[in-house]
Amino acid sequence: MKRKVLLFLLVIFVPALLILLNVRNRDMTADDEITELRLRHAEFLKNKQPQKANTKLSRKDKIQKGLPPNEYYELMAYFTMNPALGYPEPYKIHQLQKELAAKRRNKTALKAPGQDGDVAWEERGPTNVGGRTRVLLFDPNDESGRRVFAGAISGGLWVNENITSENSPWQRVSGLAANLNISCITVDPRDSNIWYVGTGEQYTAGDVVGTGVYKTTDGGETWTKVLDVEEQATDQSGNNQRVIGGIHYINDITAWDNGTSTEVFIGVTTHVYANAANPTNFLGFFDKGLYRSTNGGNSWNRIIEDDSFNDFETDAAGNLWVATTNSPGAGVNNRGGKIFKREKGENTGFSQVATIPNVLRTEIEASATEPMKFYILAENANSEADLWITTDAFSSITQLPEPNDADLDIPPDDFARGQAFYNLVIEADPTNDNLVYAGGIDLFRSSDSGNSWEQISKWADNNNLEDLPVSLVHADHHVMQFRPGNTNQAIFGHDGGVSYARDLAAAAESDVFITPERDYITTQFYSVAVAPTTFAAGDYFLGGTQDNGTQLIENGNPVSIGILGGDGAHTFYDEVDTKYFVANLVYNNLIIAYEYGEDSGWRYIADNEDNDGFFINPQALDSNLDKLFSNGPVGTLYRYDDLNELPESTQGDGTVAPRVSLNNNLLDAAITALAVSPYSTSSSTVLAGLVNGKLIRIANANGSPGAAEWKEITGDQFVGSISDVEYGDSEDEILVTFYNYGVESIWYTENASEDTPDWIKKEGNLPDLPVLSILKNPTNPEEVIIGTELGVWATNDFLNDAPTWEQAYNGMSDVKVTDLDLRKGDNTVFAASYGRGIFSGQFSSEEVPGTDELAEDEVLVYPTTSEGIVEIVSGGDMGESQVDVFSTIGQRMASFNLNISEDPEEIDLSHLRTGVYLVRIERNAGASTQKIIIK
Repeated sequence: MKRKVLLFLLVIFVPALLILLNVRNRDMTADDEITELRLRHAEFLKNKQPQKANTKLSRKDKIQKGLPPNEYYELMAYFTMNPALGYPEPYKIHQLQKELAAKRRNKTALKAPGQDGDVAWEERGPTNVGGRTRVLLFDPNDESGRRVFAGAISGGLWVNENITSENSPWQRVSGLAANLNISCITVDPRDSNIWYVGTGEQYTAGDVVGTGVYKTTDGGETWTKVLDVEEQATDQSGNNQRVIGGIHYINDITAWDNGTSTEVFIGVTTHVYANAANPTNFLGFFDKGLYRSTNGGNSWNRIIEDDSFNDFETDAAGNLWVATTNSPGAGVNNRGGKIFKREKGENTGFSQVATIPNVLRTEIEASATEPMKFYILAENANSEADLWITTDAFSSITQLPEPNDADLDIPPDDFARGQAFYNLVIEADPTNDNLVYAGGIDLFRSSDSGNSWEQISKWADNNNLEDLPVSLVHADHHVMQFRPGNTNQAIFGHDGGVSYARDLAAAAESDVFITPERDYITTQFYSVAVAPTTFAAGDYFLGGTQDNGTQLIENGNPVSIGILGGDGAHTFYDEVDTKYFVANLVYNNLIIAYEYGEDSGWRYIADNEDNDGFFINPQALDSNLDKLFSNGPVGTLYRYDDLNELPESTQGDGTVAPRVSLNNNLLDAAITALAVSPYSTSSSTVLAGLVNGKLIRIANANGSPGAAEWKEITGDQFVGSISDVEYGDSEDEILVTFYNYGVESIWYTENASEDTPDWIKKEGNLPDLPVLSILKNPTNPEEVIIGTELGVWATNDFLNDAPTWEQAYNGMSDVKVTDLDLRKGDNTVFAASYGRGIFSGQFSSEEVPGTDELAEDEVLVYPTTSEGIVEIVSGGDMGESQVDVFSTIGQRMASFNLNISEDPEEIDLSHLRTGVYLVRIERNAGASTQKIIIK
């Protein structure tokens, strides 16, 4: 064991030491170090490029059906890598989360962006679209068989009091983190009030990491952590072993009655983190294996260390079985298909009884009535699904025919459609083991032990499915649980949340499923866009999601409307005059616009097979000129023109927006962030942040490609991949953020138009975590918020040399916030979260100082956000002054002659439409301009 540990330490720490020596050479200057880090980062970017779209899927599938989120996770690992190391450091997030939780117990949480009082972040839904769900449990203490718990992949644990009713609401279970990845759950067979939850999911490129094992002793009311990512466990020799090293994945958990007591087992696995295709990256490489606790989770020991475990089953005689899976990067012999057994009443440990050849992830299903009968559903080397049955406890196995999906785009010999690593479930009826159910893209039922199959669900009414008389149920199935006391009813977890089947026997011929999604707010959003208050009455916003398309919410109704299907990418609302929104599919594949009004309808901006952008591809909308800018192949910025003049069209008829390619040698890497200046109203000025950390400004980007003016304005200390670029109060003011661990992630300049802008780092006390988005309060230059891997953080002293950042937790959560958008007109902020839907909050106005705090020649307009009644005050007697109110495009909206002094003068602007206005005050001492918002 000591030799193995020593080898592991050498593999991990020698490369890190060499990097440290290279980067921190004592003879290097600070500039040399930055140069070295940039070169190292560029080499890592070159060698670890994320994979492209799954070529096994037809284009139609990519449009209407989401892909497993592996590619998004690999993309995020690619973006967030520490430039000095070549991989991300997500274990820092979990340690930080623990520290923040401790702080919150001792102080009041920072309110929503700058708000005071008791107003918090508000959940905005959608309330009718659930997120990816792998864990379901009928409450064993509910005699009615209606109370159900569900675990979302990045949205925590939820409970529904009556799953048989489509209108029964879900509630989040308190005591567990809102962003917790719930991967598995089990109930103590000797005490129905004791449950255990395992966290961390291996199946999607290893990104959804876990934080340990949690336990309840009161049927889910309260929870405590019984295995922590920082705790130690022991192996059979009693040697201390780190269970995780800061990051882990628990594929399954079981509480097993050994005949005299309960033992708890977890199957712990690992993953190559920074890129699933890279077998030499050891981040997250911990001691995988099978772990046991004999004292209710108080301590754990590893009893098998050479394999990764995937699925526990207890047979009809009470014996415990477990199957293995593969752990990427853990060695060529670490594969799936191994079957281990532990005899009830014996203390001889597990013994391997069989090996299913040439398989990876392996799911087994034990008959509840016949101890020797098992079904096996496994992923083969091509990520396709294969089926077997054994009636002699694995002494022999017989291959079964696979279900043949009626969907013509799903191969007849692979109902998981190349995704068996992801969507795979098999369950046998507890009262009749000849009835067996299998799930992949869709659901199937067999009444003859898997020798023939009938389809009982479909994911869409296309691809030859329209005439199939079965229920529409979301695709990608992960879990099934029979209803206690009635095995003809069951619940299913999939990429769209939870579904309930009322009559499984009739499911092949009729619609028997309902989808109780009310208030199951677990949708994973990649983006958010909000319409200005001038757009229409009420709230209008939309965002792209994982496998739930683009979700549109109109007039504040939290019941959203699905658009496109599949995975939705970036979204935009026109913010000037015409009333349309833009929605995206992944990889630049399909971009659409919907226009409200007399000629309402869909317009196609792009409809192509190129797949030449990122999975979630950076874009920016110029609302003034109705042009959309998009990342294209390296060296290319796409521009789509005339969005407000597109005729209504049908996909495939060739009616799309004109596309122009803007090329320049400065675009020497892919674009990861884009912004269009709202101040250049007659031309397009675009900021492009690159994956290699460069920042490019393109003036006159709206005309012919040759007329565009390209300039690099990269900060001399920038290192990493740019995640967001935003304009402040003018084109001179720019805010930039970086994805990476191990870098200065927030930068600011007030003189971007200079030949060499002065960039100021604004990291302050912010912990080392990826920053995904940034937004400034337009009425308070000191207030800025950021979206991060751990919710929203805010500062109220941004202009300080070292701003103080705090988590804006009140009503928010630790969930990843991927995007922020500001509604023009009332200063409302919308935040897209990856696992908890959309949140909104409102920026505050500046604090109003007393007149004794104002300088003699200083003038203040307040409140900066109001319904139109504002006051003007100064620190001394300014005498007669001219006050003009302008729109943001320079139109004079009101004028006043006022004697400004220490006594406030009131002006009434309530007749103006909601929006942002500029108040210009001219007096003998000079002129000043302040911004206000009328809501």
